Amino acid sequence: MDPPLTNFNPTPFPASLPTISLKKISLSKLLNDDEAESRRMFDVCTNEGFFYLDLTGEPKGQKFLRELHDVRQEAEGIFTGTTMEVWNTWEARKGEGHVSSGYKRAATNEKGGAEILEVFNVAHSDLGDTTTPFQLPSCLSDHTPLFRSTIRSGHNIASIILGALEKCIQLPSSSLTSLHRLSETSGDFLNVLRYPAPPAERHGTVNFPPHRDANSITILFTWLGGLQVPESDAEAVDEDNWRFVEPLPDHAIVNLGEALQALTNGVLKAGKHRVVAPPGNQVNFDKYSVIVSTRPTDDTIMRCLQSPLIPPETEEQISEGNFTIKQWTIRKAMRVMGATHKA
Repeated sequence: MDPPLTNFNPTPFPASLPTISLKKISLSKLLNDDEAESRRMFDVCTNEGFFYLDLTGEPKGQKFLRELHDVRQEAEGIFTGTTMEVWNTWEARKGEGHVSSGYKRAATNEKGGAEILEVFNVAHSDLGDTTTPFQLPSCLSDHTPLFRSTIRSGHNIASIILGALEKCIQLPSSSLTSLHRLSETSGDFLNVLRYPAPPAERHGTVNFPPHRDANSITILFTWLGGLQVPESDAEAVDEDNWRFVEPLPDHAIVNLGEALQALTNGVLKAGKHRVVAPPGNQVNFDKYSVIVSTRPTDDTIMRCLQSPLIPPETEEQISEGNFTIKQWTIRKAMRVMGATHKA
């Protein structure tokens, strides 16, 4: 019998905060082709684009849950025990435009440590599963089996979600899943973030500005609050319109990205969100998050798919020409990171 999962929540989420009530979708029901559950998920994905995914009651979910906890367990030692000298030996691939690998931090404090955010991104293709392996730094290389397994588990669960959405949107079988293959080079990655406990003057501040992800599916597991989504889908969100997403035990937080929105010409919606300092007493602790991101393969051309439920492209969309997901993702990611450094 597996040992119990470590409790990384040092203090409860405040009960009095305004939160958003995300729908809970069961991975077990999706795996059993529960049509009603698939329709519930489809309704979410055509509106707010955010939902909880219950990972219990299903071996694939339980395995993924343990891997996420194991990554969190290792992350603390990696961040606290690695110097900038070591991180600086890890550079993104030259000439490939691969922005999903490497170490980044948003700001440095007076002692030389991360002030707002530090993150390491491990691309699936960094782990030797493609023809272009990339050498991880010494602080990460010992964890390659765990990172590889976590990305694969997350990708498998994303494929289950994509398969259910295919049916609901009346696409031919494998229309979406065939564009997301770990056997080919893609931007799939494991993203591990640490938000250091902020000083009193930064309580309540925005750590990551409002944005939508440039991928297809983001699967997030976090233990402290800080993630916020707007109560309405308005493009301009008033400050009092943001609502906290409360982390739930054994549940991942899933959101769709702009790649799926583009491939379905707006039928599926990318979820807008931001990250602020943890609420209540949680602000006194470092916040860790583990993300598995799924994207189409690098050679995917970003044209919308054909279905009775997907509107055809306009003449303006057609005139924009063809571009790969890789080219499109880089432009999006650079805009987001630029906004982060200004925050």
